[in-house]
Amino acid sequence: MFRSIRMLMTAASIALANQAANAATLYSFSFSNVDGAVSGTVAGTITLPDGDGTFAATAISITSAPAALGYTLPIDPVSWGPEFVNAFTVVGGVIDKALSSFAKEASPGTPSHMSFSLNFPDYGSLLSTVGSGYSSGVQDRANATLSYAAVPEPASLGLLVLGAVGIAAAARRRGTAPRR
Repeated sequence: MFRSIRMLMTAASIALANQAANAATLYSFSFSNVDGAVSGTVAGTITLPDGDGTFAATAISITSAPAALGYTLPIDPVSWGPEFVNAFTVVGGVIDKALSSFAKEASPGTPSHMSFSLNFPDYGSLLSTVGSGYSSGVQDRANATLSYAAVPEPASLGLLVLGAVGIAAAARRRGTAPRR
């Protein structure tokens, strides 16, 4: 029994060490078309350092978008080249929509021109149609439909489940062991 508990504690320690080493929080985002030429919703995730403050996103993944835009999902706009802005302000574990902005484009002036923004001045939240840049796609200039939410970390949920299993196993062994 002690060996099982020791193994459980070692696994928990490793998971916590990995979680601390990564020190990042995953947020989901979504916005819907209000002003653009393509109906639908764009959704994905943003990875930011843990804690409160203003940070650059270390990763953004667009995981859902209307097929009419012409993209192959998932989309990684962070890899498109230099951004115009990449600043997200987190207060109390929540992204402050008014103080956060991201904008990037790739291959301007070519048939593969792509643009993506979240709360960018004059353009709002936008995922362009491939080849059109900032001129069409799913767009919400006023950011009325833009929302952010923290995503529960799988390691934390895993530790909770692992702890519950360990407690249940220990209780079961105690209940079935002969009493003296």
